[in-house]
Amino acid sequence: FQCIYKLKLSKFPLLSRKEVSKEIHGQKRRIPQNIANFYVTESEHGKLNIYYYEKSTWEKLSDGITRSLKDQSYECLDNASVAGILRKRSFGFSKVRLCPKEAGARPIANLKTPSRFCIGRSSSLNRMSGKCRKGRAPNGNNRATYFKSVNTVLRDLHLVIKDVKSKEPERWGSTVFCYNDIHRKFRLFLRHLKEGQAAMPVVYLVISDVQKAFDTIKQDKLLTILNEIQMVDKYSLQKSNEMFCRKKCVWSFEDVKLMSQTDSSGCSEVMSSAHRRTFHTVSVNQEQSRTIRREELLLILKEHLKNNVLKLGQCFFLQTVGIPQGSVLSTLLCTLYYGHMENTVIAPYLAKGANDVAKHSDSGCVALEATTDASSLFPKSMLL
Repeated sequence: FQCIYKLKLSKFPLLSRKEVSKEIHGQKRRIPQNIANFYVTESEHGKLNIYYYEKSTWEKLSDGITRSLKDQSYECLDNASVAGILRKRSFGFSKVRLCPKEAGARPIANLKTPSRFCIGRSSSLNRMSGKCRKGRAPNGNNRATYFKSVNTVLRDLHLVIKDVKSKEPERWGSTVFCYNDIHRKFRLFLRHLKEGQAAMPVVYLVISDVQKAFDTIKQDKLLTILNEIQMVDKYSLQKSNEMFCRKKCVWSFEDVKLMSQTDSSGCSEVMSSAHRRTFHTVSVNQEQSRTIRREELLLILKEHLKNNVLKLGQCFFLQTVGIPQGSVLSTLLCTLYYGHMENTVIAPYLAKGANDVAKHSDSGCVALEATTDASSLFPKSMLL
């Protein structure tokens, strides 16, 4: 403001340090009162705003969502069933919060944080060394088991599927993952349109959206598609750490790299789990490598899809239809599923004429030349 409008902050008493400090201390006093009487959250239609719901109003809203989950593709679980599922794997469950929207609320799962559950004393727990750790439960009687977050366990599988996508992109159909992919696809489409024509022909763009794309995916069909992917029997992974300096703080990130054997000495890097940083970053390679077999990856994937346990409030649910949203695999699995549908069902209708398709997750765009009979295409494909 001082440079652009030639205004000085000293002319505004409300922006002085003394007034700002008073406001901050006032907020600190009001926060405990707000937490005690209101449920504070954001909203889907106003993400930059903060909304306050009275506790009684929010309880009625959350109870309605809980009942609707039971009527949809979710099965209510008791503690014994949850314990039986968690005993067999190294990752836990995801906690769900509700994000209000115009009609009701959308459940959003958090798969990034570890979870804790008291599954009782069992001999099977002793065989899970290195997979979880124990701590005292809130009631003090039994011991609670801490499990890794879902995304932490899926990280290796995420690297492998990304490697498969780079080698076999046709399995994902016309999926685009970034703006560069969109530009590259439509640039080729426009070049094809202009070939041999004096004027630019008329083009129609049809925008589509798949309703409940993640929640309607058939799990067994997706597993069948994944079993058809060409995966090697064993993968080599290498762990390293990145130290990233930002202002006055130093951040440490764990990076896992998928390695490939070369004809010469050593291995070459194929895929990395961390974003590449070029400035103020030091990479520490401690030569910690390990291998994981194809059977282990498929077992983790099946467990993630078929036994997705969610916790909403004090209730546990098992997702019976659809795939989890919020995991590192969500977008890749969703686009792979609809890419298979595109290649086997929709592609024959787009074979004629100068047509092109670009889709991202549950949204799609079909470019049609004016000479294409769109009425013969969309009534059939929209019924799928």
